[in-house]
Amino acid sequence: MPKKATPEELKAAVELQLSERRFILESINTAATLIQVPIVTAFVWYYLSRTNASLGALNKAILAAELAPIVGDIQFPPGVLLGAAMESTEDFLDILEGSNVIPSAEDVKEAAKEAVEDSGDVLADVLVGVTGLGKGFNCQEQESAVFDAREQASREGQNAALKFLNTSAYALLLKSLKTNGCDRPGYVTEEDWRRL
Repeated sequence: MPKKATPEELKAAVELQLSERRFILESINTAATLIQVPIVTAFVWYYLSRTNASLGALNKAILAAELAPIVGDIQFPPGVLLGAAMESTEDFLDILEGSNVIPSAEDVKEAAKEAVEDSGDVLADVLVGVTGLGKGFNCQEQESAVFDAREQASREGQNAALKFLNTSAYALLLKSLKTNGCDRPGYVTEEDWRRL
């Protein structure tokens, strides 16, 4: 014969069930509130559209209805419109890429790699050219200035701003040394000299 529960055990069991139900209701309310945020709705709709072909076709109809005022003023949630546009744009870009109207993503990446130039090198070239660093000095005088700037940059106990300025001066003077056709100083490695 099963043991009869005491009133305290019954009360504890009911409290546990109620707390579990409250947790479930709070979770549902939180999820509903989160889905009302347009960007979250957009990504949920995008994911659902990518996993369900009929929603992908519906996206085209949603966008057509939004773009053609003749169809009527259908009020889609903003996130659904954004998700439909994201999913449809990918298809449109694939079509354009397939017909060679736009370059492929790999071609764009390769072109970007070739076109990218270190902004520090560009800035150094401009500063050396504009300021005329090293002009009118022989290579020995320039190397002496580079050595002094290197010593200043490597000094301990400098604040960050002074350290930055001293290091920048060293780099610019070294760049000027190379630009003016002087020999590589012994304390600069071949690799660093080539990168200048």
